[in-house]
Amino acid sequence: MPMRFPMSNMAVCLLVGIVVVCFGIASAQAQSGACSNGPCVATYHNDPMRDGVNSQETTLTQSLFPSQNGANFGLLKPSAGGVSGAVDGLIYAQPLYLSGVNMASAGCSGTQNIVLVATMNNSLYAFTWTYSTTATGYSFTLIQCWMLNLNRPGEFATPFTVIGVQNGTPCNNTVPQIGILSTPVIDTTVTPPVMFAVTADQTASLTYTYRLHAINVISGAEILNGTSAPYDLSGVFNSKTNAKYQLQRPGLALFDSGLGTANVYVSFGSACDVQPYSGYLAGLTYNYSSQSFSPVGANWVFDTESGSVHNDGGIWMAGAAPAVDGAGNLYVAVGNGSWNGTTEFGESAVKLATTSSGLATVDYYTPNDYTDLNKQNSATTVCSTYAANACPSTNMLTLPAGTGDLDFGSGGVTLIFPAGITPAPCGVNSELVTGGKEGVTYGVCYSNQSDGALETVMGGLDGCGYDCASPSNPTITACTESATPGNGAIAQCLQGANAGEDQKSGSDNIFKVSGIRGAETFWAGTLASPENYLYVGGVSAPIEAYQINSATGLFNVAGTPETTPKSFPYPSTVPSLSWDGSDPDTALLWAINASGYGQWTPENKANAATPATLYVYNPIPSGNPPILKELWEGYGSNNGPGAVKFTVPTVAGGLVFVGGGTPGYAPGPPGGTGVNCTAAALVNSTTPTVCGGQLSVYGKLHS
Repeated sequence: MPMRFPMSNMAVCLLVGIVVVCFGIASAQAQSGACSNGPCVATYHNDPMRDGVNSQETTLTQSLFPSQNGANFGLLKPSAGGVSGAVDGLIYAQPLYLSGVNMASAGCSGTQNIVLVATMNNSLYAFTWTYSTTATGYSFTLIQCWMLNLNRPGEFATPFTVIGVQNGTPCNNTVPQIGILSTPVIDTTVTPPVMFAVTADQTASLTYTYRLHAINVISGAEILNGTSAPYDLSGVFNSKTNAKYQLQRPGLALFDSGLGTANVYVSFGSACDVQPYSGYLAGLTYNYSSQSFSPVGANWVFDTESGSVHNDGGIWMAGAAPAVDGAGNLYVAVGNGSWNGTTEFGESAVKLATTSSGLATVDYYTPNDYTDLNKQNSATTVCSTYAANACPSTNMLTLPAGTGDLDFGSGGVTLIFPAGITPAPCGVNSELVTGGKEGVTYGVCYSNQSDGALETVMGGLDGCGYDCASPSNPTITACTESATPGNGAIAQCLQGANAGEDQKSGSDNIFKVSGIRGAETFWAGTLASPENYLYVGGVSAPIEAYQINSATGLFNVAGTPETTPKSFPYPSTVPSLSWDGSDPDTALLWAINASGYGQWTPENKANAATPATLYVYNPIPSGNPPILKELWEGYGSNNGPGAVKFTVPTVAGGLVFVGGGTPGYAPGPPGGTGVNCTAAALVNSTTPTVCGGQLSVYGKLHS
């Protein structure tokens, strides 16, 4: 990933369920040195962490937690003169952190560390702060640098207020409005740095459009070429689908060519599974000299079901962005949908290359039980406890008809580069991990090839599969590893979070909300101390930790995996890791319990949200049996923002940033302490329905 126009003191750090990774301006290799002190760029999913060096967080370490729930860490209350962190809409997108930015906005100037926040009212905010500690306390002032609202009265005046209808009642997946839902992305290799964000816009006549914007991070102004508008993404969708029923949930991905342009990738799934819908990934090239967007080529859109069928093959990945390798190849997981391996790629992990003609599908992996994962219409048999690459006959579990929807693509895609591992299970190739609602994590080999030609490394259909569907052969091997590593077979399958054993009720049915709902987190460590842990979160399950066996290069699956002492109810959690880059005993694992997110229901239109609860764990298992020890829990009615689904903490510069809603928000009519929502119909409404949002900041409470 060549860099250009270096900004010597600026850095950007974020986590999207992964370790933060820093890169040098002149190199695609990760650099040592603190992320807050040296130049680095935002990356998703450990791309490309080949030398195992992660972001260094030197302030927030295990020394802060000599005992559980110690008194030296917590929510920072703004001092007099500071703002509260309140914003004009719910914060679903992950906050983005940049350090050493030479600001030139009205609210703050000079070199600043800033955090950028996107809201569901199509607004963007930049905050800086002053923060110091003494032996007995702290002083913290949050300062708003700028705010930009991207609604345009008379054109596309408001965010979506249409909520999909299921069984005659409004769907409450994302309420009460849909604006900037996905996490934006920032190109820091240009001066000034540029943020890319996607808004959801509706007109007074109820037409619905997604638009891609470019924003000057320093001034907070939208970058427009003359009077041109942001890029209208209506051309992404096939004629069989409608923007009204699509959802731009996955974070944006970025690849900078180093030639005066950057490619920005935007992905879509569904809004509340209202049909017809499909999955799309669009590539747009941003030209810095002309300040304009254009498609990456004639084939600028990857349609997960580009044949005659459009049958639910969405890309949502619980908000995780597409993974991007060092050559600019993209990796996405597709949930549900039809499959034929040529024009239909439901229930698959897909590799895409950006060529001169546009996006090309070059490789894929599809589990051989994909038909059983996709909205089952008949009874099927799966494995309730997956162990030792086989399914014992005692672990077979029958799912009655209608209890499926175990889509493969509900987890994100994470590229892993283990430290100090020989032999590598993928040989000369690399490995990604992904998981879904069946609760299985797949380790898939992929090639670093970048010429856009077809490949067969990922295995295609049934290259290696998790298959317990044959009662006559209940000990079927779930994964057959290739004799030639990395050629046409995946590296490994392992039981991820909340497999069938955790989903069973008394009648042996599987709950409809299950499995993995977000990207796994991988901690490579260093060559001197290769930790090589994979952390997996799941619904109504603890975070599970799997370590790579240094002799085989495979994750240990024997016995019970190391887990956190608490489980995370729906919608589960996306774990994140911070570390000082040297001593493993300084690392911390962070997670949010967002199970109390606000819901609109016909029975209770003012169903208020409870606070998001932040947890801190020791990421290295200890004890007998070994667990990930809990170090701190942010409990209490005023200890965080109102919960929203799939929020991820950003840990950088000695602080933790968590987004959500105004404490106590409810997406129905106003009512209750702290509720900040306006009343409006949630279906086919031209009246904006707005819930206020909140950025909460955590840190040390005294020196």
